[in-house]
Amino acid sequence: MIVALELGEGLPISVFLGLVGAFLNILIDTFGHRGLRRDPYTHSLLGVTILSCSIAVIAALSLELYIGYKMDFLATLLAILLSGYIHLFLDMLTSTGIYPIWPWSRKTFSLASIRYDDPLTNKFFSTLFILLILAEILKHIKIFK
Repeated sequence: MIVALELGEGLPISVFLGLVGAFLNILIDTFGHRGLRRDPYTHSLLGVTILSCSIAVIAALSLELYIGYKMDFLATLLAILLSGYIHLFLDMLTSTGIYPIWPWSRKTFSLASIRYDDPLTNKFFSTLFILLILAEILKHIKIFK
């Protein structure tokens, strides 16, 4: 029995988009906090949309210029936007929330009062995302007899 990972069915692009989404989330967390408070520039729908569009343009141009791969820009943009919006949703579960309609209002919105550093919640979501990544990889594994 031979187990093979077929790379021609979208897995490399899925991995690339996952890495770009992770980079977006690192940017949001690195530059989006002042002490323990979230910054409205990065923790609002408008802020994440602008940041995601910028990163999607850079990612698509980088792929085309450096390795000659022309990626579907709309799919790239949607994947990166989804990553940013998931980040905002998870931040809405914390007690400090996000700024959904900044710059029109600096009022925060929160769905729950979970602490951002709650170990049980962080382990749950980390495990969930690892399982989702494994499921994506397993879709591309073929077993030959």
